[in-house]
Amino acid sequence: MGAGANKEPDPGDLIDISRGLYHHWAVYIGDGYIVHMLAPEFIWGAQIKKEKLQDVVNGHKWCVNNFFDDNQEPRPVQEIVEEALSWVGKDVEYSLSDWNCEHFANKCRYGIAKSVQVMMSKLVLPGAVKVADGAMKVSRFIFPFGGPSASFSSSKSSSHSS
Repeated sequence: MGAGANKEPDPGDLIDISRGLYHHWAVYIGDGYIVHMLAPEFIWGAQIKKEKLQDVVNGHKWCVNNFFDDNQEPRPVQEIVEEALSWVGKDVEYSLSDWNCEHFANKCRYGIAKSVQVMMSKLVLPGAVKVADGAMKVSRFIFPFGGPSASFSSSKSSSHSS
């Protein structure tokens, strides 16, 4: 299948949103909604959200891009959608090299977390992704509660919003 610039999405399709220097990825679940990994604030954890496709696109170019379909059998549509929805509201640790929005979308569709952007970055700028990941991990150690501007609460439980 590959990229489909003018194709209307079907449930289970991957949505590729061009944001200039990078692409943001999501899973289309139907009725105008996607599930995606919301970029982390500063450098800490990300969150999986269900939102309207048009709200996330916000004027950027996008397309259906089931890039790996020629070489990898996608999971059944119902399974893709259920997998994506099972993550909604969860806080996740973000990693450029191992767990970003493209890894998440591909994990839902194919059952395997992989990122073409990371693969290409490793070819073009060897070591750059590892350096960025290392800096993120060091910062988490230095500021373990969400950074210098984080607000602390007395609650011992973490809450997840849907």
